[in-house]
Amino acid sequence: MKAKLFFIGLFLFALAACVQKAKVPELVEGPSEELSAIDSLMWRQPDSALVCLLPYFDTYSDGMSNISTPYDKHYANLLLAELLYKNYLPQENRKKLQQAVAYYDSLLKVMDTQDVSIRRLSRSEASPMSAQTIAFLNARAHYINGVGYYENDSVVRACTEYLLSIETVESHFPEVETYNPASPHPSHLFRFMALTYNRLGELFSEQFMLEPSIVCYKNVFRFCEIEPTSPYGIGNALYRIGIQYDNLGEKDSANYYYTKAIEALPDTSNLFYRDMTSSQALLGYQLNHQAEPALKRLKQMIALAEDGDEQLTRYSTIGYIFFEEKQYDSAKLYLKPVFEYKSNDPIRIQVAEYLSVISDSTETSGKSNVYILFLAKHKPLVADEEAKVSQLNTKFQNYLNRKQKREIVKEKAHERKITARKTVTLLAPFLLAIVLLAFMTLRKHYTKSLSEKEAETQKRLQEKDLLLTTHEAKAKTMEQQLKRLKAAKETHKQQRTKAEQNRNAFLCEPTCRNIIASVSDLHLSARSQYGDFHQIALDEATGIALGNAVAKHFPDLVAQLATLSPKLTWKEMQTCYLYLLHLEDAQIAVLQQCHNSTIHRRKAKLQKAFGTTKPFPDFIQNLAYRQD
Repeated sequence: MKAKLFFIGLFLFALAACVQKAKVPELVEGPSEELSAIDSLMWRQPDSALVCLLPYFDTYSDGMSNISTPYDKHYANLLLAELLYKNYLPQENRKKLQQAVAYYDSLLKVMDTQDVSIRRLSRSEASPMSAQTIAFLNARAHYINGVGYYENDSVVRACTEYLLSIETVESHFPEVETYNPASPHPSHLFRFMALTYNRLGELFSEQFMLEPSIVCYKNVFRFCEIEPTSPYGIGNALYRIGIQYDNLGEKDSANYYYTKAIEALPDTSNLFYRDMTSSQALLGYQLNHQAEPALKRLKQMIALAEDGDEQLTRYSTIGYIFFEEKQYDSAKLYLKPVFEYKSNDPIRIQVAEYLSVISDSTETSGKSNVYILFLAKHKPLVADEEAKVSQLNTKFQNYLNRKQKREIVKEKAHERKITARKTVTLLAPFLLAIVLLAFMTLRKHYTKSLSEKEAETQKRLQEKDLLLTTHEAKAKTMEQQLKRLKAAKETHKQQRTKAEQNRNAFLCEPTCRNIIASVSDLHLSARSQYGDFHQIALDEATGIALGNAVAKHFPDLVAQLATLSPKLTWKEMQTCYLYLLHLEDAQIAVLQQCHNSTIHRRKAKLQKAFGTTKPFPDFIQNLAYRQD
């Protein structure tokens, strides 16, 4: 009877494992119908939507009227930030927007880990909102927050926000990667992805991160094919791809995308067409080195220009061609107005470089000073730009790595789901057959049950013996590991003792004692003048003796310092040695007969050269004492 109950329980457990438990959703009050209507209007008529939204606010950054729930409060601030941007107005509710970002982050996290539903606030019962709806709002919040950072020159933060926006959509909307026209998707999803990738591509392009920019603009093209951002969206995306290939020096690829971009435009009476035509004309000159056709085409574009700023853009291209042809008078004629009147700093920097060369070649000495001074003032520091590009590259690569991992996990989960479904389909009949067969065979083998139980008992005893043996072996292994750990700890202790002895021996060297004694009783302050203590200045012989003492007790330190910073001067090396004596900056300044500020700058320089964030005295002492 017990055996029958066991098989019945096994069968029921197998069926229950295939059925997912249902959870009772927790309800949260969601957006009002009025704000949802304004949201819908925003994608078609942003100016009208802003007029409808403003009555909800007393001011942009302060209190609100007619808004009672936390959800509506943050939703309204998100809509306000988006509408200000779409209407070319300053983003004046930055703090409120960032509170909305934090709110949607926390809400989405809860919805991803728990079964929580958002119920719309309305007079009639409406279906609950899904996690995808909140995910899209969260992505929009990060996107518009990134726009704010970008407009405040926080490029790295803007990149972080754009990538978070993209990653949120990709994590919650599988259709963005495997689009099926027949499958439903949230309104504006693909257009939003195109806009976000476009902002990210523009950011990378401005930092001359050409390959990441190509990846972004190709995604813009992909999403614009599904849902164009404007009649010119596809053409503009192709044009941006061409520009990046042009800057990479891949001229054939650039020409291909320029041609495709022009073909994708619905008409030719627009700025996009004139920009594309100008870029293709310049590319033709660079490929064929024939100036006349390119200049003719560019002058045609000047005649079609809508304003003076566009004319100056064409002037810069024509001036470049004349510059390359070494027709400096003609080049200067076009480039000088660009330098004087163009508002775009990157273009003015490039033009200033050309004009500087022209002035040095054709005019008297000193005429190019105005361009040199401009370049010195406006050209970004190479180290700062390299650090920024490194951070952006790291963030983009980390995003690509996470995306690849998500795709692998998704693929494996899909395979497991298919496998489980096939397994359940195949095993259910077999489980039923096994249970029936067991009932039929139990009565025939009932007489053998006692011997089988005895055999089973014997088998368990053997397993217990084997388990005991295994535990004893593990215990022995653990004991050996503890011994090794104890030995390693003792070795480490001995090494530390030896290092301490070596340090004490170094400090007891006559030269070291004399140096320490010479400054130990001095009463130094920030106003102390090193000239007042010239009698204890570190002379050449003492400096050499100190170096010999360092070489004696820390033989590898000199070579290691030279490896970490090959351009180390003797004064900088001597400063490192004096820090080994545990001297303060003021004492070192007296010994080396220099100002305290000199020692501070030297210390900062050394800290940067060695790439350490620790206080420099601690760094050099730790480096020396580890030599043994």
